[in-house]
Formats: sequence, structure tokens, C-alpha cells
Amino acid sequence: MLRYNLIICGILAASITSFAAGNGVTAPSKSAKILEIIADSGPISPDYAKSKTDSILSAITPGKVPQPITPQSAKAQAEAAVKDLETLQHYSADKSFERGEWDKTVASLDKSIMLNNEGVDKYALAAWLLWSTGKHDEAIGYYNKMILANPNNPDAYFEYGFYYVTQKNDKEAVRWLQTAVALGLKSPKRHLYGHALKRLGMKEEALAFWKKVLVEEPGNEVARNEVEKLLNPDVVKTGETPTAVPPLDTTATATILYPTIVPTAPKNNVVEPAPAPTTNIKDPVMNK
Repeated sequence: MLRYNLIICGILAASITSFAAGNGVTAPSKSAKILEIIADSGPISPDYAKSKTDSILSAITPGKVPQPITPQSAKAQAEAAVKDLETLQHYSADKSFERGEWDKTVASLDKSIMLNNEGVDKYALAAWLLWSTGKHDEAIGYYNKMILANPNNPDAYFEYGFYYVTQKNDKEAVRWLQTAVALGLKSPKRHLYGHALKRLGMKEEALAFWKKVLVEEPGNEVARNEVEKLLNPDVVKTGETPTAVPPLDTTATATILYPTIVPTAPKNNVVEPAPAPTTNIKDPVMNK
């Protein structure tokens, strides 16, 4: 409903601006007029939008008859108006961030999300500002909305997993990072998954992951070093020269123990990550 109302308001503003420009009338900027109308209108219907447009146009240019616009033109102008408003919210968020006004930054980001809920950065920044100031429940709410709006974007699952890494909860981080990797997350971001597996003591899963990375990126030194550490843990600890990593069979990728995960569909707007790899080890974070 909100987005519908914004589009109607966008048509209003675009129509006024277009009509005023076509008749030599000096009108407020489109963005300013959009904000003014939205602040004054509330929920409006198309019929009320038309009458309000006529009323405003009459006030701007007494005696002038509004020139109709086609539905296609109205749609294009409305989309441009909504985009302008989204840009304004981005600008407002940037300025609030520069001033250290975190609550105002989050409020502007939230308005931007209402106008366009696609993408990851807006959600991630709002969530980061919230949990950095101790508002973890609100931050998780933004992460959940981010996943719902971007269910096939690996970066969305990465951001959620990264949050749990910062909270030293590798068990929960692995659940989200596993889905991110399965959806195609690339290096170096996907390295976080392998490191989290290792910290949890899931050495076989970590080794399978790093081997797969090496198959896909033979020159990945991080992956090669991690494979060496996992294959020669005692040697690495004593400072001896580790055994060279054996060549990988790039034709046998299908046999590598690597999870193929499909994100669980959200139920009642509650997002569930992919299940974590099964293991009998204790979680060093939760100690159980």
C-alpha cells in the first residue's frame, strides 16, 4: 500500500512539473514537490489524485486547463519521481552518517528500503549501525528483511553470516555462510566459511571446502595454505617443513564432499538458513 501511494504521489508531482514546464510556469523542483505532496496526502486513491492534481494546477496557473498525459508517460514519470525520492533518502542517510547521527541514518535507509527493497547494502549498513549500538534484535530484523527481499543473492547470506562471526558465534555463522557459498559466493568472501568450519573443529568439511576452492582457483594461496595446515597439523605446529599438497584431480570435483544447499523458503516472514553440516563435535562457542 505504501509503495502504491508513493507511486500515485509520484504521478502527481511528475504531472505538475511536466505541466508547469510546458506552460512556462516556474514550479518547485520535482523532488521538493514530491516530498511536499507525500507529507500532505496520506493514503490516496487514483480519483483523489486526479482531483488533487487539478486543484494544485489551478492554484499554480489560474485559468489554465491541465493537459492530460498518457498512462505510459505517467508511469515513466512516476517511476522517475520515486527514484528521485530514493536518491534523496540516500543523500539524507549519507549526511546523517557524516554527522554521527545513527538513528537518523537508519531512518533514512529504512525509507529508501520502502521505496526499493532490492539490494543488500542498505540493509547491511542499517543492521551494522544497530548492532554496533547494542540493538541486536532490531539488527536481526533488518537481516531477515534483507533475505526475504533478496532470497537468491549470496551477499545477503554472507552479511548475515558475517554478523554472527563478529559475535563469535561460528555455529550460527556457518549456517548462513553455507547457503551463501552454495549460491555462488566468490573468494575472498567465501573464505570466511572455511575459517568458521575450522574453528568449529569440522576439519573434514573444512578440508573439502578448501580443496574445492583450489580446484576452482589453483592460484589461491589462502586455500593452499589452509589445506597444508589441515593435512599436516602436527608438522605445522612444530615448525617443520610441511609435506607438499598433492596435486588435485580437477576432473573429480563431483566426488568432493561439498554441500549443495537450497535456501529454506521463508514461512510467515521468518527466515530459516540452510541446516548446518551434521557433526557430533561440541560447539566451542555455545559449549554444548
